[in-house]
Amino acid sequence: MKKILILFIATHLSGNVFAQSGTLLPDGFIVPNLAAAPACTVEDKGKIYFNTSSSTMMVCNGIDWVGTTEVWGKAGSDIFFSTGKVGINTSSPQYTLDVNGTGKFDNVLVSGLGVGGSAPVSGIEVTDGAIAIKSTTGSKVWKYQYSDANNHLTLQENGITRMIFSNGGNIGIGSVTPTARLSVDGTGNFSGNLTVNNGKGIIRSINNTQLKYLTATISTGSSFTVIAGGCATATGSLSAGGFSAAPSVSIANLLSGTGDFGKLITNVQSATSTQTVVRFCNPTGSNITLNNIVFNLICIGTCLRFYFSLNFSNKRYSHTYNI
Repeated sequence: MKKILILFIATHLSGNVFAQSGTLLPDGFIVPNLAAAPACTVEDKGKIYFNTSSSTMMVCNGIDWVGTTEVWGKAGSDIFFSTGKVGINTSSPQYTLDVNGTGKFDNVLVSGLGVGGSAPVSGIEVTDGAIAIKSTTGSKVWKYQYSDANNHLTLQENGITRMIFSNGGNIGIGSVTPTARLSVDGTGNFSGNLTVNNGKGIIRSINNTQLKYLTATISTGSSFTVIAGGCATATGSLSAGGFSAAPSVSIANLLSGTGDFGKLITNVQSATSTQTVVRFCNPTGSNITLNNIVFNLICIGTCLRFYFSLNFSNKRYSHTYNI
């Protein structure tokens, strides 16, 4: 009686699966063995067969045949997949892990992070996008944004440009587009010295005209005599400086030499945009001779070169100074 019942069940099941090859045995079940997939429709949903070409157990999901072979490996409590790509919410992954959607990670460890692109060559590489740092406490968003139209990178605070880095190296502080290595839209404060042009300095007048402050030296030579009770003028050519108005010129401190220089009265008699006249007077009753005297000459303005000529009754000395 049992053999008849088993035979009836086997015949019934095999007829519902694939009558030509499905067999139910007392110790197992033989599914159909086929080299090519048969039709898979809604009516066939749940049917199974063994694909002899790929050695894979296949099941019909009502639309297509899908494999039932285990693709994940297991090592202890870990699983792994070493062949092909993994897609989450996508059936055609383009990368080793391709997620079509959002993800949440407590910690991410990567050797290179590419945003908007692949194969980054830097630690973090953003392609055609911006980098933003957001503070919920301070309601601030600081963002780095590159502009292809302006060829520069901007640092913005809540959408307001604070700094501009132009292609080529110019930097602007504020919203000003830099036209020099550093352009500042506003005031500046320095706790130390401001050094420019390889050690030179600059000053600015109250009417915003930028001026140079430069110091040159002038020597009277080994022997220089100013006669008693007399005066002499010194003419300095400033034409090479290109002044648009008369600069400020003065005789400064004595640097070295011997002689009664302190008894001479010196002053700038006049100045134009092209020359200056310095007056030397000897109020004493004796001639004054200076030996190897060197003193400073100060010019305030856009002074490029200063030509100084001393004309005295018994001696003439001239020299050209690059300032």
